[in-house]
Amino acid sequence: MIVFKIGGSVITKKDEYRTSRKDALRQILLVITQFPGKKIIVHGGGSFGHIKAKEFELPGRITENTRMGYAVIHRDMTELNQLVVSMLIEMGVPAVGMSSATLGLEGKISYDHIGNLFSRGLVPVLYGDVYPMRGGRFGIYSGDTIVHDLSIRYKPGKVIFFTDVDGIYDKDPKTHPDAKLLRTVDLKPQFGTIQNDVTGGMGGKFSTIQKIRLHCKEVYLLNGNYPERILEKRRKAFIGTVIS
Repeated sequence: MIVFKIGGSVITKKDEYRTSRKDALRQILLVITQFPGKKIIVHGGGSFGHIKAKEFELPGRITENTRMGYAVIHRDMTELNQLVVSMLIEMGVPAVGMSSATLGLEGKISYDHIGNLFSRGLVPVLYGDVYPMRGGRFGIYSGDTIVHDLSIRYKPGKVIFFTDVDGIYDKDPKTHPDAKLLRTVDLKPQFGTIQNDVTGGMGGKFSTIQKIRLHCKEVYLLNGNYPERILEKRRKAFIGTVIS
Protein backbone atom coordinates (compact mmCIF):
# COMPACT_ATOMS: atom_id res chain seq x y z
CA MET A 1 0.00 0.00 0.00
CA ILE A 2 1.10 3.56 -0.72
CA VAL A 3 0.04 6.74 1.06
CA PHE A 4 0.24 9.90 -1.04
CA LYS A 5 0.27 13.35 0.57
CA ILE A 6 -0.46 16.31 -1.73
CA GLY A 7 0.60 19.62 -0.23
CA GLY A 8 -1.92 22.43 -0.17
CA SER A 9 0.82 24.83 -1.28
CA VAL A 10 1.04 22.93 -4.60
CA ILE A 11 -2.64 22.64 -5.48
CA THR A 12 -3.74 26.10 -4.32
CA LYS A 13 -2.47 29.64 -4.65
CA LYS A 14 -1.51 29.88 -1.03
CA ASP A 15 -1.90 33.66 -0.67
CA GLU A 16 -5.18 33.88 -2.63
CA TYR A 17 -8.18 32.75 -0.60
CA ARG A 18 -9.98 29.68 -1.97
CA THR A 19 -8.02 29.64 -5.22
CA SER A 20 -7.03 26.26 -6.62
CA ARG A 21 -4.33 25.30 -9.12
CA LYS A 22 -6.32 22.78 -11.11
CA ASP A 23 -3.66 22.02 -13.70
CA ALA A 24 -1.08 21.22 -11.03
CA LEU A 25 -3.59 19.02 -9.19
CA ARG A 26 -4.53 17.17 -12.36
CA GLN A 27 -0.89 16.38 -13.19
CA ILE A 28 -0.26 14.99 -9.70
CA LEU A 29 -3.37 12.83 -9.82
CA LEU A 30 -2.46 11.49 -13.26
CA VAL A 31 0.88 10.34 -11.83
CA ILE A 32 -0.78 8.80 -8.77
CA THR A 33 -3.12 6.76 -10.97
CA GLN A 34 -0.07 5.06 -12.51
CA PHE A 35 0.67 3.31 -9.21
CA PRO A 36 -1.16 -0.03 -8.93
CA GLY A 37 -2.54 -1.56 -5.77
CA LYS A 38 -4.11 -0.12 -2.63
CA LYS A 39 -3.60 3.57 -1.98
CA ILE A 40 -4.76 6.37 0.28
CA ILE A 41 -4.59 9.99 -0.82
CA VAL A 42 -4.30 12.84 1.68
CA HIS A 43 -4.23 16.52 0.76
CA GLY A 44 -3.58 19.76 2.60
CA GLY A 45 -5.58 22.96 2.62
CA GLY A 46 -3.39 25.77 1.34
CA SER A 47 -5.52 28.87 0.76
CA PHE A 48 -8.70 26.90 1.49
CA GLY A 49 -7.67 26.37 5.10
CA HIS A 50 -4.76 28.36 6.49
CA ILE A 51 -5.92 31.90 5.72
CA LYS A 52 -9.26 31.60 7.50
CA ALA A 53 -7.72 29.59 10.33
CA LYS A 54 -5.60 32.62 11.17
CA GLU A 55 -8.48 35.03 10.71
CA PHE A 56 -10.79 33.07 13.04
CA GLU A 57 -8.05 32.19 15.53
CA LEU A 58 -8.17 28.43 15.07
CA PRO A 59 -7.20 26.15 16.69
CA GLY A 60 -8.63 27.56 19.91
CA ARG A 61 -11.37 27.50 22.50
CA ILE A 62 -15.00 27.51 21.40
CA THR A 63 -16.35 31.04 20.98
CA GLU A 64 -18.82 32.74 18.67
CA ASN A 65 -15.89 33.63 16.43
CA THR A 66 -14.37 30.16 16.28
CA ARG A 67 -17.76 28.54 15.68
CA MET A 68 -18.16 30.57 12.52
CA GLY A 69 -14.54 29.87 11.61
CA TYR A 70 -15.15 26.14 12.02
CA ALA A 71 -18.12 26.30 9.64
CA VAL A 72 -16.30 28.40 7.03
CA ILE A 73 -13.13 26.31 7.03
CA HIS A 74 -14.98 22.99 6.91
CA ARG A 75 -17.04 24.28 3.98
CA ASP A 76 -13.95 25.44 2.12
CA MET A 77 -11.96 22.26 2.78
CA THR A 78 -14.89 20.13 1.66
CA GLU A 79 -14.99 22.13 -1.57
CA LEU A 80 -11.30 21.46 -2.21
CA ASN A 81 -11.69 17.79 -1.34
CA GLN A 82 -14.57 17.40 -3.76
CA LEU A 83 -12.44 18.95 -6.50
CA VAL A 84 -9.80 16.28 -5.88
CA VAL A 85 -12.40 13.51 -5.72
CA SER A 86 -14.16 14.71 -8.88
CA MET A 87 -10.92 14.71 -10.86
CA LEU A 88 -10.10 11.19 -9.69
CA ILE A 89 -13.55 9.94 -10.64
CA GLU A 90 -13.13 11.48 -14.10
CA MET A 91 -9.88 9.49 -14.36
CA GLY A 92 -11.71 6.28 -13.55
CA VAL A 93 -10.71 6.06 -9.88
CA PRO A 94 -13.51 5.20 -7.39
CA ALA A 95 -12.47 7.90 -4.90
CA VAL A 96 -14.37 8.76 -1.71
CA GLY A 97 -13.74 11.94 0.30
CA MET A 98 -13.39 11.67 4.09
CA SER A 99 -13.11 14.55 6.58
CA SER A 100 -11.45 14.45 9.99
CA ALA A 101 -14.28 16.71 11.18
CA THR A 102 -16.68 13.76 11.02
CA LEU A 103 -14.37 10.85 11.84
CA GLY A 104 -14.05 11.28 15.60
CA LEU A 105 -12.84 13.47 18.44
CA GLU A 106 -9.24 14.31 19.35
CA GLY A 107 -8.02 13.75 15.81
CA LYS A 108 -8.60 9.99 15.83
CA ILE A 109 -9.59 8.62 12.45
CA SER A 110 -12.12 5.78 12.26
CA TYR A 111 -9.65 3.35 10.71
CA ASP A 112 -12.28 0.64 10.53
CA HIS A 113 -14.22 2.77 8.06
CA ILE A 114 -11.12 3.17 5.88
CA GLY A 115 -10.67 -0.61 5.98
CA ASN A 116 -14.27 -1.02 4.86
CA LEU A 117 -13.56 1.17 1.84
CA PHE A 118 -10.41 -0.80 0.99
CA SER A 119 -12.23 -4.11 1.14
CA ARG A 120 -14.73 -2.81 -1.40
CA GLY A 121 -12.11 -1.51 -3.84
CA LEU A 122 -12.58 2.20 -3.05
CA VAL A 123 -9.85 4.84 -2.67
CA PRO A 124 -10.12 7.06 0.46
CA VAL A 125 -9.23 10.72 -0.05
CA LEU A 126 -8.63 12.39 3.32
CA TYR A 127 -7.74 15.98 4.09
CA GLY A 128 -6.64 18.30 6.84
CA ASP A 129 -9.63 19.90 8.51
CA VAL A 130 -11.04 21.38 11.70
CA TYR A 131 -12.42 18.96 14.27
CA PRO A 132 -14.16 19.16 17.66
CA MET A 133 -11.81 18.47 20.58
CA ARG A 134 -12.79 17.53 24.08
CA GLY A 135 -12.43 20.25 26.68
CA GLY A 136 -14.33 22.97 24.85
CA ARG A 137 -11.89 23.54 21.98
CA PHE A 138 -11.72 23.25 18.21
CA GLY A 139 -8.60 21.73 16.71
CA ILE A 140 -6.96 21.44 13.30
CA TYR A 141 -6.04 17.95 12.21
CA SER A 142 -3.31 18.51 9.62
CA GLY A 143 -2.78 16.35 6.56
CA ASP A 144 0.73 15.43 7.75
CA THR A 145 -0.65 14.22 11.08
CA ILE A 146 -3.22 12.14 9.22
CA VAL A 147 -0.42 10.52 7.21
CA HIS A 148 1.47 9.76 10.42
CA ASP A 149 -1.57 8.14 12.01
CA LEU A 150 -2.28 6.13 8.86
CA SER A 151 1.32 4.94 8.77
CA ILE A 152 1.11 3.67 12.35
CA ARG A 153 -2.02 1.69 11.51
CA TYR A 154 -1.28 0.38 8.00
CA LYS A 155 2.55 0.21 7.80
CA PRO A 156 2.61 1.28 4.10
CA GLY A 157 5.43 0.28 1.81
CA LYS A 158 5.88 3.88 0.67
CA VAL A 159 4.75 7.35 1.69
CA ILE A 160 5.12 9.98 -1.04
CA PHE A 161 4.92 13.71 -0.32
CA PHE A 162 4.29 16.19 -3.13
CA THR A 163 5.37 19.62 -1.84
CA ASP A 164 6.28 23.01 -3.34
CA VAL A 165 10.06 22.43 -3.14
CA ASP A 166 12.34 19.81 -4.69
CA GLY A 167 12.90 17.98 -1.41
CA ILE A 168 14.54 18.46 1.98
CA TYR A 169 17.29 21.09 2.05
CA ASP A 170 19.99 21.89 4.57
CA LYS A 171 18.17 25.21 5.09
CA ASP A 172 15.14 27.02 3.73
CA PRO A 173 15.65 27.36 -0.06
CA LYS A 174 13.07 30.15 -0.22
CA THR A 175 15.28 32.46 1.85
CA HIS A 176 18.77 30.97 1.32
CA PRO A 177 19.95 30.84 -2.33
CA ASP A 178 22.88 28.60 -1.30
CA ALA A 179 20.62 25.91 0.20
CA LYS A 180 21.58 22.37 -0.87
CA LEU A 181 19.16 19.60 -1.71
CA LEU A 182 19.64 16.54 0.50
CA ARG A 183 19.02 13.40 -1.56
CA THR A 184 19.27 11.50 1.72
CA VAL A 185 18.78 13.09 5.12
CA ASP A 186 21.46 13.05 7.80
CA LEU A 187 20.81 16.35 9.62
CA LYS A 188 17.84 18.44 10.59
CA PRO A 189 17.27 21.40 8.27
CA GLN A 190 16.32 24.73 9.79
CA PHE A 191 13.21 26.30 8.32
CA GLY A 192 11.48 29.54 9.17
CA THR A 193 7.74 29.76 9.66
CA ILE A 194 5.95 30.17 6.35
CA GLN A 195 3.37 32.95 6.26
CA ASN A 196 -0.24 31.78 6.61
CA ASP A 197 0.84 28.23 7.59
CA VAL A 198 -0.65 27.25 10.95
CA THR A 199 0.60 23.64 10.86
CA GLY A 200 4.32 24.28 11.31
CA GLY A 201 5.83 24.91 7.86
CA MET A 202 8.52 22.62 6.45
CA GLY A 203 10.32 22.33 9.78
CA GLY A 204 7.25 20.73 11.30
CA LYS A 205 6.83 18.56 8.20
CA PHE A 206 10.35 17.17 8.52
CA SER A 207 9.79 16.29 12.17
CA THR A 208 6.62 14.42 11.22
CA ILE A 209 8.37 12.66 8.32
CA GLN A 210 10.97 11.33 10.74
CA LYS A 211 8.17 9.78 12.79
CA ILE A 212 6.42 8.41 9.71
CA ARG A 213 9.61 6.70 8.57
CA LEU A 214 9.51 4.51 11.69
CA HIS A 215 6.36 2.84 10.33
CA CYS A 216 7.07 2.41 6.62
CA LYS A 217 9.91 1.28 4.36
CA GLU A 218 10.54 4.49 2.43
CA VAL A 219 9.46 8.12 2.43
CA TYR A 220 9.83 10.29 -0.67
CA LEU A 221 9.57 14.05 -0.76
CA LEU A 222 9.59 15.87 -4.10
CA ASN A 223 8.26 18.86 -5.98
CA GLY A 224 4.60 18.49 -6.84
CA ASN A 225 5.01 20.88 -9.75
CA TYR A 226 7.01 18.08 -11.39
CA PRO A 227 5.18 14.98 -10.11
CA GLU A 228 6.52 12.77 -12.89
CA ARG A 229 9.87 12.78 -11.10
CA ILE A 230 8.59 10.09 -8.73
CA LEU A 231 8.49 7.70 -11.71
CA GLU A 232 12.30 8.12 -11.95
CA LYS A 233 12.94 7.41 -8.26
CA ARG A 234 15.43 4.61 -8.98
CA ARG A 235 17.57 6.70 -11.34
CA LYS A 236 20.68 8.57 -10.27
CA ALA A 237 19.25 11.75 -11.77
CA PHE A 238 16.19 11.62 -9.49
CA ILE A 239 15.45 15.07 -8.03
CA GLY A 240 13.99 14.71 -4.56
CA THR A 241 14.75 13.38 -1.09
CA VAL A 242 14.51 9.75 -0.06
CA ILE A 243 14.37 8.73 3.61
CA SER A 244 14.97 4.96 3.71
